[in-house]
Amino acid sequence: MKYPPLLVNMNASIQEATRLFIRNNVHGAPVEDKGKIIGVITYTDIARAIAQGKPNVKVKDIMTTELITVDGDMQLYDVIKLFHKYNVGQLIVTINGILKGTLSKTDVLHEIAVN
Repeated sequence: MKYPPLLVNMNASIQEATRLFIRNNVHGAPVEDKGKIIGVITYTDIARAIAQGKPNVKVKDIMTTELITVDGDMQLYDVIKLFHKYNVGQLIVTINGILKGTLSKTDVLHEIAVN
């Protein structure tokens, strides 16, 4: 899990989001507006916008608004099922409804390999 989670402001350009991803070695991040998580932005969203000829859009225009969260104490097997069910590469981790981090498929594979 990545803690603290990298957050992207909803008004950031996709170029700013990409620079944040590169600097922090991530492929996506929660999107915030005034401290509230309102979506998720990923490289896939950015690539899709560029392929559609929209290189100057804001994060808020292309982010995924359906938030898929996991509770911090969820079993690894159940987390893997969520990745498969929703076909996503990243989940938002919460504890008692409070954002604690993000979990990627790579994080899960690392955990499996180490243990």
